[in-house]
Amino acid sequence: AYSAASSSLLLINKICLYLLRAPSFISTLQFASCTLFILILKVSGLTYVDGWEWAKIQPYLVYMGMFVATIYCNMKIRQNESG
Repeated sequence: AYSAASSSLLLINKICLYLLRAPSFISTLQFASCTLFILILKVSGLTYVDGWEWAKIQPYLVYMGMFVATIYCNMKIRQNESG
């Protein structure tokens, strides 16, 4: 299931980049839709979601920055590759 989801997202990203040519916008939409989905789950009560706690967030700030940079670089590569 993970491989199918991963390859599907890669193909969808490639199509979106071909049509929009805006990797930052596409990545932002993806992160925003994930955030919205989690908030909907929390508000609806379908699952328990922990609240934001600075003590838990702070150790992961560098990791989050690197993750976002990696996603952005990946999208730029997809945008510029031939085919």
